[in-house]
Amino acid sequence: MQSLQGTQDTELVVTDMGIATDYSADPDASKVIDHSIRRGTGNIVKEPAMTEDECLRAITTGINLVANVGKEPSENKNVDKSSTGTVDLIGVGEMGVGNTTTSTALLSALTGVSPEDITGRGAGLTDEALVKKKEVIRKALEFHGLLNKKWEGNENDAEQIISAMSKVGGLDIAAMCGAFIGAAICKKAVVIDGIISAVAALCAVRLCPLVKGYLFTSHVSKEPAYDLAIKELELKPYLMLNMGLGEGSGCPMAFQIIEDACVMMRDMATFEGGGIDDSYLEGIR
Repeated sequence: MQSLQGTQDTELVVTDMGIATDYSADPDASKVIDHSIRRGTGNIVKEPAMTEDECLRAITTGINLVANVGKEPSENKNVDKSSTGTVDLIGVGEMGVGNTTTSTALLSALTGVSPEDITGRGAGLTDEALVKKKEVIRKALEFHGLLNKKWEGNENDAEQIISAMSKVGGLDIAAMCGAFIGAAICKKAVVIDGIISAVAALCAVRLCPLVKGYLFTSHVSKEPAYDLAIKELELKPYLMLNMGLGEGSGCPMAFQIIEDACVMMRDMATFEGGGIDDSYLEGIR
């Protein structure tokens, strides 16, 4: 993502929501905004990933981060719902280890789809490791009573969604969920990246259906869970590049497409504007 941002007039904001290790001695540590809620999440096979309070704090942090994007550092303490400075297009991605596991587990909990049907290789697991990953996700869902969950018309039940997110999700997912909600609050278009970002977007839409009107997609993730998440969102990705990277990498690519679309809508001549008879084109409209 850091390499791709240079292709556009893009600002990269990196936020620590719960890195497990101490990186304060790293020379680039100052470039990371520290909003750490805890040092890593719990083992979802044995315990909740986080408390519901921690989950809500992460969501709130995501909302506030988006509300502050584009502002001067001196202004960042105050949340202004009406503006995010000069920023009018936002991309939401993440960087983490093991979060295709948590996002797949959460998606399975939200949809009732068997984890075996949507679990992918992540960063490149072997066949043996993939079998183990599926077993871990199933065990975690069983432990928390979320396996084959039936929502029965309660897909937008906030308490159940927060409960599922806190049990088998991650701080990254919760914060990104908040970021999508924050974008809608600020009336800013927001781009979904890969599978983890897509699951966070689905959580945001389940919590606040109006968020959907601000969502744009980017690339197709190689993770099978991505197809389900995008289907649940009733969206279609723009780019099919066989990418398995995530980490926000699809967002700057989508930025260019969205900007080009805006230019065409604003500046491109129409048949009507040019006084051209287009009645003979009825069949291909």
